[in-house]
Amino acid sequence: MLPAGLAAQDSLEEKSGKFTAGGYLKELAYLTLDEINQEEYITSILHHRLNMQWMPNERFSASVSFRNRLIWGDEVRLIPGYVALLRNKNEGLDLQKAWISGKSMVLHTSVERLNVEYTGTRWNFRLGRQRINWGMTTTWNPNDIFNTYNFLDVDYEERPGNDGARIQYFSGGNSNVEWAIAYNHFKDKPVTAIKYTFNRWKYDFQLIGGWYFDRPSLGMGWAGNIRNLGFKGEAQFFFNKNNSPSNLNLSMEWNYLTDNNWFFNLGILFNKQGKYKPIQNWAEIDLNLSAENLMPTRYNVIGTVSREFTPLFSGNAGILFAPGTNLLILLPSLRYSLANNLDADLVWQSFFVEDQNRFSSMSHVAFVRLKLSY
Repeated sequence: MLPAGLAAQDSLEEKSGKFTAGGYLKELAYLTLDEINQEEYITSILHHRLNMQWMPNERFSASVSFRNRLIWGDEVRLIPGYVALLRNKNEGLDLQKAWISGKSMVLHTSVERLNVEYTGTRWNFRLGRQRINWGMTTTWNPNDIFNTYNFLDVDYEERPGNDGARIQYFSGGNSNVEWAIAYNHFKDKPVTAIKYTFNRWKYDFQLIGGWYFDRPSLGMGWAGNIRNLGFKGEAQFFFNKNNSPSNLNLSMEWNYLTDNNWFFNLGILFNKQGKYKPIQNWAEIDLNLSAENLMPTRYNVIGTVSREFTPLFSGNAGILFAPGTNLLILLPSLRYSLANNLDADLVWQSFFVEDQNRFSSMSHVAFVRLKLSY
């Protein structure tokens, strides 16, 4: 998978006193081979991101980021209400604009970050559109109840933001308390929770309690090592409320780095409400993920291996399998650095599933991406 995190967007920053600006320009083209309908679809995205920060002193800062995308092709033409799908469902305020909305083309701008922050000796306050990241594992993050991220999205390193507030208190001794609240446009109640982080027995732990919209939720996470093996995990329980049954998402992850720089990662996810029997129709597999539903299947295993073959060339291969439904996803990718600030990526995704008692190929997607950072 492609790396996630804000660091990737700031390759060559332009600095002017207390103001910094940076970003990137990307071209992503992808070909979808629909095995069900025997169709081929091509879509292209020209993606520009601009990140700006103003820091008048060491305590205060203000940040704003814009995401501009020109999207054209079959995906725009074939999906009804395509423009509405571009809005981040975690956002409360409507800070987006579709400049062009045609039958096969969309020009769309959204404000991705807009916040002010105060950093003190022990206190940190941030207000506005921001990323609230409580996850500890890599592929699935049950504890990340504010900003659920779809690991199949190959073109969103920054991950979605929230409209809300966050307060942190650092008590010393590798422990801290964090409270956050976030609103979105699609629910009439906020997500709000408190997290306590501490270190014991050479492990980092976190305990979480709060409300996921109108449902109480409790969670915990850990990260440490078993000898030379990295070991992480997260669990989040959602209590039953009204017509929504209780649910548990549990993920665990083991990773190992060899002496010759091969990196191996094994992850599992248990989703209590997920499917665990063979399906009758591919449409039953809904990959629009949420904090309560990190995968549409109950049992999930993913293995990945990656290596930097040269300073300029690296590769990654992943296999996901969901027993019971017998869903299989293949996830190979390659990256080559053409220059200090120019990268080329090739990413492939193949989907197979047992459909009507037959193991079948559902679709394949090939992504080609060029990214110029500045």
